[in-house]
Amino acid sequence: MSPYAYPKARHARREQPGPYSKYPQYKPALRREFREKCVYCCRPDGGLDQDFGVDHYRPQSRFPELKTSYPNLFYACNSCNRRKGKFWPTEAQLQASQFIPNPCDHEMFRHLRYRRSVVEARSVAGEYTLRLLDLNNPKLTDFREATLVTIDATESKRREAIEVLKSLVQLRTSGGATGPRINAAVNKAERAINSLDAALRTLTGE
Repeated sequence: MSPYAYPKARHARREQPGPYSKYPQYKPALRREFREKCVYCCRPDGGLDQDFGVDHYRPQSRFPELKTSYPNLFYACNSCNRRKGKFWPTEAQLQASQFIPNPCDHEMFRHLRYRRSVVEARSVAGEYTLRLLDLNNPKLTDFREATLVTIDATESKRREAIEVLKSLVQLRTSGGATGPRINAAVNKAERAINSLDAALRTLTGE
């Protein structure tokens, strides 16, 4: 289970918020829309949105009329949002496929993919995006690797807890153990699994 995976199909927007007069008001809807992940690097927000914001795919400076247009807005981490900045491709850049894909207009996996914690380009646009957004910055890849190691360890603990629960339930069902102690042990194992599930949801954004 990894949060770092680019979509293999175009995203169809589900939310219909607003209209609002200020674009930050769209942030909660965008967070739900894109499953609490940055659309450019796939980083989950971990249940906290302080390091995430509203990205204008077409920059406000060039397209002021789209400042509060929901189809132009995306959920992005501050790092990607800052590096993308006011970028918008020139006609020559578009012809050379030097643009940043977005998940509503493009199949992101055609342009970018993850090899564990490292982003690989699969197209000219992907290569341009990788360099412009610095997606393989060592600090980012180290953070992703640490997240994946934590996910692996949490999944291992969850599997162990499930086996313990199965053994306890089987023991209780067969009559090998009865009374408050076995019930307490079953409840403890169930709480452990629920806690690990919650941790995985936070780590993966799923």
